[in-house]
Amino acid sequence: MWDIIFLIVGSFLCASGGTDENILREFKEMKMEMANLKKSNEIMAEEIKNLKESMKQKPNISRYNRQLQNSFGVAFSAELGSDLHSIAIGAPIVYSHVNLNLGNAYDNTDGIFVAPVAGVYCFYWNLFTDSSSAFDSSLYSSKGRLADGYSHSASTGGNLVTAQLDRGDHVWVRKTDHYGNYLHERFTTFSGFLLYELESEPVVG
Repeated sequence: MWDIIFLIVGSFLCASGGTDENILREFKEMKMEMANLKKSNEIMAEEIKNLKESMKQKPNISRYNRQLQNSFGVAFSAELGSDLHSIAIGAPIVYSHVNLNLGNAYDNTDGIFVAPVAGVYCFYWNLFTDSSSAFDSSLYSSKGRLADGYSHSASTGGNLVTAQLDRGDHVWVRKTDHYGNYLHERFTTFSGFLLYELESEPVVG
């Protein structure tokens, strides 16, 4: 195709009445410009091909990531279902009344949150005790203590913490000292949500 174009252009330049030297120079310049245009077209065609190939590729979405997308994120909020009058040291405080549980990562039967994906999470807990004693609490994960909270007698207290978790890590609130054996249901809460997900190995199956 390019040879035909060069032949037509050369015939046009000869018919225009220019000198042989000028015709040859203009012909060479035009031939160079067309060669550059041809090269640009080849580069553009290669880029389009690569773009089409990349669009065909689908991301490797694990079972947990699909669950996350289907549930529109991970977030929970729970409170005590009733007042607590006997609380064991080190045992998870069970917030049995669930107000929100997107992703179903919080279990209201044992008070434990299980991270469905690796990521950075935010947690908040609040405790309200009576006038007889203060209350020490801590937020724990599978890796150990994340933060502490303190409620003075007849007052509320807790903490807000941001933590990086691996998929499958457990998080819970627990009593950390011997004093304090009462928690009020309405003002004793536990909440958390996923800030953003981190890359992790896909789950097989």
